[in-house]
Amino acid sequence: MKKLILCILYLFLWTGSALAQESSPPMFDSMRTVILVQTSPQGDVSRYMTLRLKELFRLPYYEQLDTNVTLPPENISTTSLRQLAQKYNADLLLVPIVKHWSWQQYYMFAQDEMIADYNYHLAIYAYDLQKDTLTIYSTRNISREDASVLNQPPAILRNAMDLLLKELPYKRIPTDIKHAAATS
Repeated sequence: MKKLILCILYLFLWTGSALAQESSPPMFDSMRTVILVQTSPQGDVSRYMTLRLKELFRLPYYEQLDTNVTLPPENISTTSLRQLAQKYNADLLLVPIVKHWSWQQYYMFAQDEMIADYNYHLAIYAYDLQKDTLTIYSTRNISREDASVLNQPPAILRNAMDLLLKELPYKRIPTDIKHAAATS
């Protein structure tokens, strides 16, 4: 009896996994193809920015194309991004750029406490193929505070990226493209 139950269970799991492999994720009328372009000096801050953008642009509304496209920041222009978008048939290209990043922590003898200084200027270049526009969204901050958990690099980057993502018009569910059924 146990062998029969195990055989039926195995058969059920085998057919279920075969059906799951054949199905593809749902696609929507307003789905966009996105490429996250890397810049040439790739550091921890740039990797964090890319990771946060990957979290935002996911299926089923966005399809991310995995490419090994790397551009130096000085070569980013409407023309170069238009060529990339046409080459890969992408609707949207995003380029996270670290224009400036510094963070240091030191002991201030006069005040007997640890001080943290940070200075950043982060930007996201967004090229939209449909509008043929290159838009730059950026945030910057300079601050000196008492050292704490709230002004360590991960927390500073998280706050900076939250500000950048609020500025970015592309949200988790795209609202700027009309559905095909609504227009016909």
